[in-house]
Amino acid sequence: MEEKRELNLWELCLICFRAIRQFFAGAYYFSLSTFRLSLRFWYIVVPFVLLGIGGGLYFSRSGNRIYHVGTMVRLNGVNHTDINRIYESLCLATPEFINQQQSLSTLLALPAEQTSKLRKFQTWGVIDYQRDSIPDIIDKRNKHDLADTVTIIMPDYLYLTFQTKAPQEAQVVGQAIINYLNNNATLQEEYTAYKNVIQRKADFCCTQIDKLDSLTTAFYFEQAGVGQVQYNRWSSALVVGDRSIELLHPDILHLIKTNEFVQKQLVMASAPVVPLGDFLVEPHAVNSRLKCLGLGLLVGYILGCILAFAWKRRKQFAQWLAEE
Repeated sequence: MEEKRELNLWELCLICFRAIRQFFAGAYYFSLSTFRLSLRFWYIVVPFVLLGIGGGLYFSRSGNRIYHVGTMVRLNGVNHTDINRIYESLCLATPEFINQQQSLSTLLALPAEQTSKLRKFQTWGVIDYQRDSIPDIIDKRNKHDLADTVTIIMPDYLYLTFQTKAPQEAQVVGQAIINYLNNNATLQEEYTAYKNVIQRKADFCCTQIDKLDSLTTAFYFEQAGVGQVQYNRWSSALVVGDRSIELLHPDILHLIKTNEFVQKQLVMASAPVVPLGDFLVEPHAVNSRLKCLGLGLLVGYILGCILAFAWKRRKQFAQWLAEE
C-alpha cells in the first residue's frame, strides 16, 4: 500500500505552473484550430460576421442609443428602504396596454411616447469617507461593507439614475420622477413628522435664547448691585459685591449656532426628496457604436464558427442520428 505524504511548497508550485501551462496551451491550440476552421469555411463565417456588423450598426444608430441620467437627492425624514421600494415600482411598471393604472405613463404623469424610451431605474447609496456629513463618492458597486465604521452610507443622501433614448427630455422625466416620489403618501407622512421635529427644535432654541437674554438683562441691569461691579476679562465670571455668577453669553452663542443649523435644515426641507442639481446625462451612450460593432463582430464570428464546425461534422452527425 502506497504511503501518503505531504506536498512541499516547491511541488505545489510545480503543480500550479503545469496547470497554468496546460490551460494556456489548450487555449492556444483551440484558438489556432478555430482560426483554421474559419479560413477553411470562410464562405460560412464571413456572412455571419457581416450580419453581426450590420446588427451592431442597427442597434447603435442615433435614434436607438441609450444614455445614463442621474442626480443626487437629499432625503428629508425618509429612509432608503422606502425610497428603494417606491422607486422599484417604476421598474415593475406594466405596459399601458396591459394595465393602464400601473403603467409607467400613469405613474409619472407623462405621455406614453416619452415613457416608452425609459429603461432601468436604479438607486445608489452615497459614501461619506471622513464622517463630516459631506457626500464623497457614489457607491455604484453596492459593495460597501456594513462592518466598516470609518466609511458610512449616508442616510440622508441618495443617487437616482435611469436610462433613456431621449436625452433631451431628461429634465422633464427627472422632474416627473421627483414629483412621483414626493406625492407618495408614506413619504409625505415621514416628511411631515420630520419637519415638525425640526420646527420644534427651532422654536425651542429661540425660546431659550430669549429666556437667557432676559435673565442676564434682569440680573445685570434691573437688580441693584451690592457694592462695586467688577469684571475679569480672563474668566467667565461677573463679581457684584460679594456675589459671583457665571456669564450666560457662551450658552447664548451656542444656542444661536444650533438655531442657525436648525434653520438651514428647515429651509432645505422643502419636500421629502429634494434634488441637489439638474439631472445630468452621461456623454457616452450605453450602446455606443464601437461597443456594438465589437460585440456584433464577436457574436457573428462565434456563430459562424459553430455553423462551420457543424457543417464539417455533418456526416458524423448524420451517422450518429442514423444509429439505432
